[in-house]
Amino acid sequence: MTNAEVAGGSNRPSQMLDTGVLVIASCAFLLAATVVVGRGIQPVSAVLIVVSAFVAWHRWMLTWHALLGFVLAVVLVIPASRYALAVNLPLGLEAYRLALAVVLLLWASALLVDPNVYVRRTPLDGPVVLIVGASLASVVVNFGRVEPLAGAVLKSVTLFLSFVILFYFVTSVVTTDGGVAALTKFMVAGVGVVAVFAIIEQRSGFNIFDHLRSIFPFLQFEGNQTSLRYGLIRAKASADHPIALGVLFAMTVPIGVALARSRSAIWWVPTLLSLIGVMATASRTPILALLVSGLVFLWLRPREIVPLLPMMIPLLIVVKIAAPGSVTTVKDLFFPESGPGFIAYEKTLASDPTLISGRANLVPRIKDGMHRPLLGQGVGTRQTGDLNPLRNAPILDNQWLGTFLDIGLLGLAGWVWLILRAIRRLGGVARTRGSPEPVLAAGFAASIAGFAVAMLTYDSLAFVQETVVFWVILALSATLIAVSPKHEALDAESAF
Repeated sequence: MTNAEVAGGSNRPSQMLDTGVLVIASCAFLLAATVVVGRGIQPVSAVLIVVSAFVAWHRWMLTWHALLGFVLAVVLVIPASRYALAVNLPLGLEAYRLALAVVLLLWASALLVDPNVYVRRTPLDGPVVLIVGASLASVVVNFGRVEPLAGAVLKSVTLFLSFVILFYFVTSVVTTDGGVAALTKFMVAGVGVVAVFAIIEQRSGFNIFDHLRSIFPFLQFEGNQTSLRYGLIRAKASADHPIALGVLFAMTVPIGVALARSRSAIWWVPTLLSLIGVMATASRTPILALLVSGLVFLWLRPREIVPLLPMMIPLLIVVKIAAPGSVTTVKDLFFPESGPGFIAYEKTLASDPTLISGRANLVPRIKDGMHRPLLGQGVGTRQTGDLNPLRNAPILDNQWLGTFLDIGLLGLAGWVWLILRAIRRLGGVARTRGSPEPVLAAGFAASIAGFAVAMLTYDSLAFVQETVVFWVILALSATLIAVSPKHEALDAESAF
């Protein structure tokens, strides 16, 4: 390295500092002007805080891990369906889309110019490629259905592809077991914070996520409705629906348990909060996901789970105190004392066949799907929703059935392969000696299994927040599998 290069390198920090000071001073001057005028104080103050934070921590903030954390924070905090950016654009623009687009574009640019940045292969490439191929092929072979819905189909396809790109972004920038653990901690802690406000909402009816515009004036609130069940408020927090929120918490609980058992007892705090949050949503689906997750975790790491079983009764008492009425409500949902049973009730939901099908009305939809069995009807061609002007299909409340109708048996096989392969490979890591993260691997496997079963009872991939978290969990799982050496398997006694 030449002296000129050394000198140039030594001057960069001071030049950056000088520029940062100048920018902060300019923002402070602008803030003073708004105070004098008496208008625009809040937005300018917010800009000054952001700029100051960036100048102080720009080196850390521009790392790939920090940018991924930024995307997760936006997804967890800003409800996708309740806020849009207050910007006049041809297409509606949500905050998570902008955050995800900016970070992925930065990564794409780095791929082009930096040889140290590249797309890494993963143990889950096969099923991911099959899913992407089936999805794109479903659009091509159903051109007649796609053409009148071109805008909606394009939005669905680009959103799906952004999740896949996010998957490869995470697997390419999080390449060590330490990185996996760090991002996992951030995710569990973030969901725990959301759970705190969900519990407050269930008890008071106040949803802090409906008031973000007071902090971020660039957001435009689209409105929200409180959901009730048997007179009990169903927490929605930053999610689009109580069920989606509950499944988000249910996905996080086994991962939190893994952190608490393998890292520090402090991780019981967000885990317990997420568990209470599940009950605060007053939904059956996340309870089902939790049960499946618990069974998978017990199967893979019984020594981690069996000692926790005596804590179930004290845990129920804590839940009843923190979220009063939720335990009784959930019990009545599974075992109603009067009225139609669960199956009969679900069939009555099909009174308007263009709005909602009902989970129990599978046969007519399966027959409909068999008209195009291999590649389905095309991604984005089934438009649902009460307020959707393009509505041409009912809400199925069954993601597996919806996947079959959208991308056919080929795409459905890809999703089954993806889930089973991830769980099987994570199970192998969880049962090995000397593996860097066997307990965390079991937590990931339990989380993925719970989500897969929950997909049977609602349209899971229609909700952005938990879909992003699911793909991130898949990506972290793929990295953990890739970096885990193959050691001697645990003996039968410790594995089962």
